[in-house]
Amino acid sequence: MGKVAVTGGAGFIGSNLTRRLISEGHDVVVFDDLSTGLFSNVDQSNCTFINSSITDPKALQIALEDCQTIFHLAARGSVPRSIKNPVATHDVNATGTLNVLEVARSRGLT
Repeated sequence: MGKVAVTGGAGFIGSNLTRRLISEGHDVVVFDDLSTGLFSNVDQSNCTFINSSITDPKALQIALEDCQTIFHLAARGSVPRSIKNPVATHDVNATGTLNVLEVARSRGLT
């Protein structure tokens, strides 16, 4: 797989996936804004951690530059939070996902 990125890599699922990828010998980049994930979930000695949001296309482009695979797990969960602030939820879940897809497209990833 080469260099691998995990968006949302500080969350429960992302951190477990990251640990597995590292154990299999992959070079892993964790991209997470820590809005719901925990910094303590990130094994910084064995991966690169980028503290930024998927709503920042430039940060994504730079951080994922050499990645051949992207596992996109970043999202804003919680129905009550989405009802309270639907614009922020849309920004992360829809526009943020589009940003990740655009980076993948620009890298020729499928």
